[in-house]
Order: sequence, then C-alpha cells, then structure tokens
Amino acid sequence: MKFGLGLTVAKSNSNTKGIDPTTIASKLIGWWDFTDRRTMYTDAGSTYALKADDKIYRIDNKAYTKQGNDTTALGKYLEQGTESKRPLVKDRGNNQMYYAAFDGSAAQILAGTKVLGNVATNQFSASTLNGQAMSIIYVVKDNAASVSADEYLIHTCGSAVNDRMSVYVDNSTNDRWQWHDQNDSARTNTLANCGVNLTSNLEFWHLLLKTSGSTEFYRNGDSTDGITNGFSDNHQIDLSVNNNNVFFGIGGKTSAEYYTGNVYEIIIYDKSLTAAELRLLNEYLKKKYRT
Repeated sequence: MKFGLGLTVAKSNSNTKGIDPTTIASKLIGWWDFTDRRTMYTDAGSTYALKADDKIYRIDNKAYTKQGNDTTALGKYLEQGTESKRPLVKDRGNNQMYYAAFDGSAAQILAGTKVLGNVATNQFSASTLNGQAMSIIYVVKDNAASVSADEYLIHTCGSAVNDRMSVYVDNSTNDRWQWHDQNDSARTNTLANCGVNLTSNLEFWHLLLKTSGSTEFYRNGDSTDGITNGFSDNHQIDLSVNNNNVFFGIGGKTSAEYYTGNVYEIIIYDKSLTAAELRLLNEYLKKKYRT
C-alpha cells in the first residue's frame, strides 16, 4: 500500500537494527508506540491488547521502560479509565502493522492525570516541558477530509488551564497541522502551521522547536516538503503540580476537539534534534514504515 512519498508499508514492524529513539538522542521523554502490542493493555497492566478491536486502557511509555525507568520521562504510561473513550487496536492486515484508531467522537484521549474522567495513578516524572526547544515526531493517518472544529493530536497543560501546548489540526479552509503555545496569562497564541494541506496518507511528521530561529515542520523526513514559520518563545509547561488541570493527552482535548485518525507512534524529545540526530531518526522511521 502506498503512502507519503509513494513508498510502500513494510511487511513487518521490526526496527532498524540497533537504532531506535532511545539510542538516537538524549532527552527522550515520550515514546508511545502503538505498533508494539506488548506495550498496550486492555486493563491497568496485566492483559495485553493483542487482537484487533481490543480497547486500549493503557500504553507504556517506552522512554521510561527502555531507558531503565528513566525519571525524566513523561511518566511510566498513559491510561484511559473510561471504557467508552478508549481507542481501538487495529491491524493493517496480515499482521503487517498495528495502530490505535481514534474515532473522533468517543475514543478521546490517553491521559496520565486526573482530567475528563481518567485514572489518576500515573504521575508525571518530568517536572517541566521546554516549549522553546522540543522535537515532536508523530506517525499518523488523518481520516477527516475536513474538520468542523480543531482536532487535537497532542495536548498538554499545567496547573493553570491557559498554560498549554498542543499539536492539532486547525479548523480552517485548508486543514493543516498547527503548533499552539500559550502561557498562563492567556496571551495571544504562538502558532506555526505546516503549510501543507492534510492528505489521507499515512505520514510521519517532525515538529522541531529551536532556541533560536523558526519552528520547523518536516513531512516524511523531507525538509522541502514542509514549512519553516512562526517562532517558539521561552515557554515551559509546569507538570510538577498534581491536580485536575495538569494534563497530557493523545487524541483529544475536549469533547468538541477529538482527533479522527490512526495513530501509529508518537516520540517526544525535550530538546531540538541536531541534523545528525534527525537524519538517524528519519532512517529509523523510513525503515520501520516503508520498504
């Protein structure tokens, strides 16, 4: 099956030998791999989600488990305590590739703290997220030709509701991935958009926030197939306070902003990747998802 730049999906989900996000760069804080069924559970951590249409209660954060219980990671796992809001395990066919399906109406989020009815047992390990220097990589297939409201793929906020950062599909004439950054005084949002309209293809995106210069979006590892625009200020999300507002979620923010699509993998570094690190990560992703 073709996607992205016209290459085909690999027949297995084996990683590039010896190379994965934990070996490519330091400051890996989040790695939720929905292609790896041994990280997903139908309960709080004893029963694997191993078959199609299993509901995902929990997914491990491989940035924690594969790095020796790394306390700088964004917790051990993410959970969805409400059964009707859990995404489903899906299989592309013949055990080729697994993913999580978010349906845009019920499958809401995988969140680590007390918000919107979710389980509160998972505490964040990292105390802050640096909104000025981050690298966010996501492998997704967006299933909405257009959206009537903004659809949030990744959303996080601190103890102040308006202290937040997000990756989302913007509700506009041309639906595009956007970066949202707002501090707790509710100033005007800092936005960067990818400059490329959504397609129905399976794609991987890099969102690079740097301490100097503009925010960069790359599609399928191609620096010419995205856009450099906007900027990222010296803004941090404080995750050290455990209350109902501290939140990290995948697949939605509120009931009006669920994500509709398939999520294969999300990787977050709390730094801007170097050119060499980015090249290795592109190699890993291309060999994992394509032939």
